[in-house]
Amino acid sequence: MRAVLLWAALVCACQQGESDAGDPKAAPARAAAPPATKPVAPADPAAYARDVDRICNVFERAGAGEPGTNPEVATGDWLITNLETVQARALLPKINSLPESERAAAYDAEAARVGLTTCPTARAWDKAKTP
Repeated sequence: MRAVLLWAALVCACQQGESDAGDPKAAPARAAAPPATKPVAPADPAAYARDVDRICNVFERAGAGEPGTNPEVATGDWLITNLETVQARALLPKINSLPESERAAAYDAEAARVGLTTCPTARAWDKAKTP
């Protein structure tokens, strides 16, 4: 399960910065935009709460436990397709940059913040810490 979450975080983080650099038909590269002067508006709280629920239940919803399924690919693909908010896409690499011993608590805290009472993803990190 740890590899699944790391894969999903990597895929979500990479998805934010995709480009058509390798596509010969792509438009020529544009100059970088100047930095934004205003912070990014916060996500719609309901959309973000749905996203945290999706992250907490990704293994089941992505069908990652089905025979013949690569769980890393299934969860990564499912999250790319189903996460609505930039904030949720940023949450995965943020939590996965924490020491492994702190990840379950971080997932639980975010789940509780949006009103969820359980987070199976956090429980997977608890199992990962158990020798």
